[in-house]
Amino acid sequence: MSTPINPSRGFSDEHRAKFFAYLDRLPAKDRPVFGFSAQKPSLWQRLGGGTRYLLVLFFPDHVVFSTRALASGREVAREIRLLGEVASIGVTTGTHMCRATFRFVDGKALELGNVSKAEAGPLSLFGPAGLAAFDRDGLEPAAVRSFFVACSQALPLPDGLFTDLDGPGS
Repeated sequence: MSTPINPSRGFSDEHRAKFFAYLDRLPAKDRPVFGFSAQKPSLWQRLGGGTRYLLVLFFPDHVVFSTRALASGREVAREIRLLGEVASIGVTTGTHMCRATFRFVDGKALELGNVSKAEAGPLSLFGPAGLAAFDRDGLEPAAVRSFFVACSQALPLPDGLFTDLDGPGS
């Protein structure tokens, strides 16, 4: 969390360009192509307990599902799946938020809730388009902002990534 940005202020085109320029400098195997945060629904949550918060990061050859502690944001569990293991991603659109269901070739499924509509758009295209669904030019600004937030929590982003973009009134 070294590069703070006020999400309510928005993620400008300059922020977008700087973020993607930084990602382009990473080695291809370590460069995420898309990411977002979601919640894993559970009976415990329905009974009033805490929720399990997940970061999902797509890389060129695998997907990382990182379970985070809600209070501290620290990683408590990690599951890595090869892209070839993802049989399908189903998206159910709700009034405000969506649900995404990852189905794997081994028959297991992972259901995620509280996925924004901006994040759900590329996910729904993943089946027919593959990684092309996460083409940077086609991502909505809200999806890029979610991608940045996921990367800022999972990757060591450099301090001052946006320093020269922030004016004195920021």
